[in-house]
This record gives sequence, C-alpha cells and structure tokens, in this order.
Amino acid sequence: MHVKGKKVLITGASSGLGEELLYAFAAKGAVCAAASRNIARLDQIRINSLSRYPDTPAPALLKCDITDYAQVASMIERCKKSLGGIDILVNNAGIGVYGTFANMTEKDFESVMAVNLYGAVSCIRNVVPHMQNGLIVNVASAAGLFGVPYLSAYSASKAALIAFSQALRAELSGTGTKISIVYPGYIQTDFFKNEKNVGGALRPKGPYYSAAKAARIIVNSIERNKKDIYISKESIGLEIASRISRSVVEKVMNSIKIKLEVKAEENHG
Repeated sequence: MHVKGKKVLITGASSGLGEELLYAFAAKGAVCAAASRNIARLDQIRINSLSRYPDTPAPALLKCDITDYAQVASMIERCKKSLGGIDILVNNAGIGVYGTFANMTEKDFESVMAVNLYGAVSCIRNVVPHMQNGLIVNVASAAGLFGVPYLSAYSASKAALIAFSQALRAELSGTGTKISIVYPGYIQTDFFKNEKNVGGALRPKGPYYSAAKAARIIVNSIERNKKDIYISKESIGLEIASRISRSVVEKVMNSIKIKLEVKAEENHG
C-alpha cells in the first residue's frame, strides 16, 4: 500500500504520537483528518503541516470526544464529507492512569476503558460499513502484551484492544478491509504529563522513544503491509520473551515492581 493520496483519519491527533503520525502521513502525500477534543491545538497542527508540506492538502480538523458515540458518528460523517471517504483509520487516542491498583478507583478503570477500548470500537463500528479495501490501524501497547505493574488499567485496556483487533482481523478476512496492530513501548510525549497519577510508584526515568521516529516506522510499516508493528526494544523484547518463557517475563515485571514502588516510609517522608 502506498499512502500517497490516501484519505486518513487519525484520532488523538492533537499531540504526541497522533500529531507526529499526521506529519508522517502528510510527508508522503496522504490527505488527513485530525480528530481530538482540543480543537485549538489542532489549529496549530494544521498550520505546522501546511508549513512543512505545502504540496499536501491541509488536514481537516474534527472536534470529537470519542467516548460519546453520537459525537463519533457525527465525526465520521464529517470526515467522509471533508475527505470524500476514509481509506485508513488510525485509532490512536488514549489515556492512562499510573500507580498502584489499591489507589485506583472504579472510575479510573472505566475512563481508561472508555477511551482506549470503547472509543476505538465506536470509530471502527462507524467506519467499516463505508470502507472498501481499507485499513484500520489500532495503536495498542507493549503493556497489552503482558501486564505491567502500576499500569493495571492501561494494560487491561490495551490487552482488550489487541484481542478485539485479532478477532476483527479474522472476521474481516476476505472483505478487503485489513487490521494492523501497533505495539509501542515508552514514547516521549505529553501522555505521561496528562495521565492521572494515583501514587504509590515512580515513573520510569527513560530514555523514551522518539514520537517522530515511531510515527515514521508506523507509516513505513503500513506501506509494507505489516499486520503487527513493534516499536522500541521494549515491545520487541517483550513479544519475543513472552513467546519463549512467560516465567522470564514475570520475573522482569516483578523486578520492575520492586524498582519503582514507593515504600510506606517514603510516602510519609
């Protein structure tokens, strides 16, 4: 697949990986629509894209809260009118809650699942009936391959997204619509600044993977018809290790837990 001239809808496009994906698609001549709740930030991204790639049409801007099904349905209709259709849907929008499970509430789990899983499901449900020989790209996570301590809600949402994507891939086989799953590791974005931190654990210090580089890998992998796209050594290593020995991965996760946990005396220090 060559993305030049393709009509691409990207959710969660107002910052981080979503923003860089828009630039990476625009660099190859794709016609994009950027969706987010933050329309003011999308305006700046539109200016940036035009400045960098003047020969590529300006992206359409779509304000949408993907946890609201009615807004999602409206967004898809507006996107179809703006672009003339949708060839590629990139479900990139995501949120996280970081810290111990004991400090998380039911609302924390519900909000993460609402965006990371149900938001993607809503977008797909509204796009698939209108898609011919298209591609759905679901941005999952290495944390969905094997649950990561202090990311219980996030890991659960991404594991569910992976399983859903695999099931849908089989169901859509022979229809012309394909599913690609992306497995990023830690990427340097504002995601961690925006996520809710409930305490009890420290954030890994990094270094984190470049969002711009990750976006280029994703777009290049799409052009190579990759079904599963692994980004960063964490996602590749976790996939290989989990296939070889789950006990090895469990030991690694236990060591991460010990390294990052905040002791009770530290909380009171």
